[in-house]
Parts: sequence; structure tokens; C-alpha cells
Amino acid sequence: MQLGYASTIHGAQGATVDTTHTVLAGTENRQALYVALSRGRDTNHLYLGTPTTTPGDDVGLEVEDTAVEPRQVLTEILARDGRAHSATTIERGDAAQMLRHAVLAYQDALPVLAQQHLGPERMAALDDALERWMPGLTEQSAYPHLRGQLALRWVDGIPPQTVVEQATWYRGTQSLIEADDPAAALAWRIADHTPPAFRDPPLPWLPNVPDALREDKETGDYLDRLTQQIDDLQHYVVEEAQHFGACDRVPWQQPLPPDVDDQLIGDLAVWRAVYDIPSTDPRPTGPLVREPKPARHQSHLNRRLEWGLPSTLPAGAAHYAPGTGRRRAEQHMRVQRDSRQIRNSPSR
Repeated sequence: MQLGYASTIHGAQGATVDTTHTVLAGTENRQALYVALSRGRDTNHLYLGTPTTTPGDDVGLEVEDTAVEPRQVLTEILARDGRAHSATTIERGDAAQMLRHAVLAYQDALPVLAQQHLGPERMAALDDALERWMPGLTEQSAYPHLRGQLALRWVDGIPPQTVVEQATWYRGTQSLIEADDPAAALAWRIADHTPPAFRDPPLPWLPNVPDALREDKETGDYLDRLTQQIDDLQHYVVEEAQHFGACDRVPWQQPLPPDVDDQLIGDLAVWRAVYDIPSTDPRPTGPLVREPKPARHQSHLNRRLEWGLPSTLPAGAAHYAPGTGRRRAEQHMRVQRDSRQIRNSPSR
């Protein structure tokens, strides 16, 4: 090379050279990719920066980073449109984005408000107790997340000691000590061992609002408004998805069976909105998530899609592996129905 120029993609617009070398971060849009691949007369080279795999520290696959394939990086870039949109287009896409932002606000607010409700003295006592239990734990990068999760359960009536005991009774603490971030490993275990609650969260995989926070005058009104906002936006996203399902399907709906249940289409649309899955991603539920409760809900959505079952499938039937098919699920429901008839029949 005798003469070379360094430039950003935007700065290279209008320029023409013999050969280009472009480093992509994966956050570019399709218009920028076009510029990068069209400035060289002879050749255009792309270099993709992709995350590398991080070994798991006995935390489980759920918290490992996974290597991103170059094809996936390019697919996401092509799905990202940087053009200016009309007001109508923006309005149509607002509900999904607003739902995502409302859910993120809900997830961020609960642990923060729980710590505020408990007060600085009790939270300081929690820090001291955890540091004595595992020296160095409070210095880990994921400790603020762990602290918030413990506070949320504490406000809900489960003391931190009980939560930690439930999360470590089987596998112990040695694997936590050996992990790169013991706080992240413990937070994942706590999420996996959280007992089912009897209240209804705004979305099935989200945490519930503890009664103590709902009844608090300072936090109750805000959380009620946020929960109602999620509910309203959820219904809007469902209606829009079902409308397109009945008329002209959007790209992600096209691979779905023609007789797919409308309720399932709506549930998939809500899931995709919350996780910001591009409409060009053909996977109904997008990439696999790692958090325990959302991962279970994602698996449930995939089973419903495979079996063609309604959203009212009994909880017991959902435990069957996908390979067992609809026949065993229907058999389970029939047995449950017969059992109820026997219990409700008059005794002789």
C-alpha cells in the first residue's frame, strides 16, 4: 500500500478508492454497511468484532456468554434501518418500544424501592452479614444486583438468611467461591430457587410487587401506574399482532403455522417486544435467554407453538417434554378432569 486514508463510515460517503478495510462493531445499520461495501473499486473487506466465549464458573450455562457468529452480526445489521421514518410508522412501532421501556423501568424500580423501604440501617446490616459469610462478596461487580434481589425478597417476607440457605443448601458455597463473580453466581441461584408466588405479576416472567411496596403511600401509586401501563401496552401489542396475523403477516409471523392460535401470536408479540427482537428474526421467541424464570417462560411459549395448545394449558401438562406431543398432554388433562369428577361426586 502506497497511500491510505483513515475515516469513519459516514465520512467515507462519496469517496472512491481501490480497496477498503472496515471494522464493524455490530451496532451499525444497513445504510452504513452499504457505504462500507461500496467505496472500493476492486475489493471491500469487513472485519467483525464478536464477543468470545467466557468459561462458566459452575454457575451454569445460563450465565455464560456465547460467541456470536458473523452471520448473526450481519443479520442484525441488515435488520437495523437507519432511514428517517414517517410519523405513522413511528406511531405504529411506539407500543412495542414503550412496553419494553416500561418493563425495564419496572424491573429496575422494584429492587431500588425495596432497599429504600428497608432503610439504610437494615441494608448496612445485610452488607456486613454477607461480607462475614463470604469475605469479598460485597466488592464484586454484581453485588448491587444481588443486594437488590435479597432486599426484594426481604420486603416480601423472606429473610435474607433463608433466601441464601435455599440457594446454597444443595450445591454448597465452594462453587460460589471459585466463580469469577460469586455475587453473580449467587444471584442466579436465588432467581432459580425463588418459590412461586400466588399474586399475578404484569407479565408471567416478571417478579411480583410485594404487598409492603404496594401498600406504601410513597411507592404504591407509582408501581400501580407502572403496572397498569404495562398492562395497557401489552393489550395494544397483542391487538396489533393479531391484526397482522389475520391480514398480512409481518416477517416473524410468516413461518408460523397457518392455524396458529391468536392468543399465542399475541403472547409471542409481547415477548418479542420486551426483548427487542427484530421483526426479521424468524425464530418465534428469538435467541435463548439465560435468566431462569424468563427462560422457563420462553420454553413454555415454544412448547405451545410445537403442540398448538392454548394458553390455558394446565401447569402439570406443561412439564411434559416436547417430544411426547399433544396426545400425552391431552391424556393428562383427561385424567385431571376425571379425578375432579370423582372428588365432586356424592359419597354413597
